[in-house]
Amino acid sequence: MGTVTGALGKAKDTILSPYVWFFKKFIFYISIGGAIFLFILFIGFFINAWRTDTFDSILVMAGVQAENNGVIRVASTQGISFFEWWLDPRKLITKQVSLGPTDTVEETINLKIEEFKATPQDVDIGQPVIARAVIKAQAPVNKDITLDFTDSCFLSNYSGPITITVADPKNPNDFSKQRFIPEGRSDSFSVSCKFLNGLQTKQIAKLRLQPTFIYNQEVSWRVLAKGEYEMNDVSIPSTWGESKGPEIITFGSFDNQPFYTEEAHLLDIKLSQNLAWNGFIKEIMDIEINVPREARLLTQEVDCHFQDAGYNTYAIKYSALEKANIDCNNLEILKALGNSLRRPSMNTDDCLLAIKRQFEFTCPFQFSGIITKNAEEYPFKAIVKYKYQLNEAATVNINEPIFKDTGPYTPDVI
Repeated sequence: MGTVTGALGKAKDTILSPYVWFFKKFIFYISIGGAIFLFILFIGFFINAWRTDTFDSILVMAGVQAENNGVIRVASTQGISFFEWWLDPRKLITKQVSLGPTDTVEETINLKIEEFKATPQDVDIGQPVIARAVIKAQAPVNKDITLDFTDSCFLSNYSGPITITVADPKNPNDFSKQRFIPEGRSDSFSVSCKFLNGLQTKQIAKLRLQPTFIYNQEVSWRVLAKGEYEMNDVSIPSTWGESKGPEIITFGSFDNQPFYTEEAHLLDIKLSQNLAWNGFIKEIMDIEINVPREARLLTQEVDCHFQDAGYNTYAIKYSALEKANIDCNNLEILKALGNSLRRPSMNTDDCLLAIKRQFEFTCPFQFSGIITKNAEEYPFKAIVKYKYQLNEAATVNINEPIFKDTGPYTPDVI
């Protein structure tokens, strides 16, 4: 019986095998054809999306980002051909993280601390520690500068009295801790710090000289705007205003132009550390934005750091300043900040790098009441007032005192 069943099964397989083979081949070729069709459809969509703004939206969802000059921008396909990217996908990043046309203004101010060091380099425990430096200053052509050396000298683990001397050969009896440099003038002078009580333990201690000055830095931004969108409008990449001084201030919007009436866009102002300067912003005192009469900031939005000050002017909110103005020399603040960042050993340098390297403030804005058919230029301006702190460091060696061996004691004979 089993033999008969097996024979019938083999006969059945022999009869059906051509149909099974044909069915398998049919499924295989259908799958290949479908895959090729979907691939061609995808390529068509991809190239079509490349020619429009659709691909930019895909990049946003994919989280493709890059950084250039301290400003983060979502990568874009504008200006790159599909085949150019196909040969080298990195071009998507290297070509399209730029800020667009940037109008840069260089500030003429220059302040440097040179030759800052302990004199002498080796000091015994309990002896005064003295450090000296040479200051070279160049005031901009249209602004006076006042350098303030009050509370500018620091020695690690020291809490005693400090004497600060700002030398002025022309006025030897002037004991002021400030130095005034008139606009367009240059000056060179010496400064000394004396830590009278010294340190009480052997160590390599860090010295720091941190004079401050108050500075107003302006940046302008010109944009194109018109009443309504028209089919023949040409989209212009985002433009930016930039000012390079003690800080690099970038001012503008990531959105393409022209802007149309009643459309909301995000205004962005960023303060970044200028690596050509050895220092940080100690305190942002004020930021004021002037807009054209046809524009307004949407101050009621949650992502707006500014408030209406009248006459097409907007001032930064106190709450935004409070978050930015952390004192990196305050031990209690350092401890609290370290705990919040889970870094209990945070020091001044850590704080400066984490908090003071960059600040960013935003606010949505829109144009209204524009009826012109042609795009016209409109000026925006930001004025940033801040206290800048120069920062120069050195070290001093605190050693155990060395006692000379003068031999056994012999009393004098009278």
